[in-house]
Amino acid sequence: MPHRRVPALRALAPARIHVNTKQKYLGLLDEDKVETRHPLETLDEIYQHADEIRAAVQRYL
Repeated sequence: MPHRRVPALRALAPARIHVNTKQKYLGLLDEDKVETRHPLETLDEIYQHADEIRAAVQRYL
């Protein structure tokens, strides 16, 4: 499934987990604070994105 890029409303954190809907997402912000949402079937799938999460956090340090 392709990743979905959406403008971030608030750039307070380099990553977000969206669990309010039936479909869960991991949202990662890039350098321009544009969020890329990665669909998750289970929350354990977040570990598949560990390198991307670390890179997003490094941009904020």
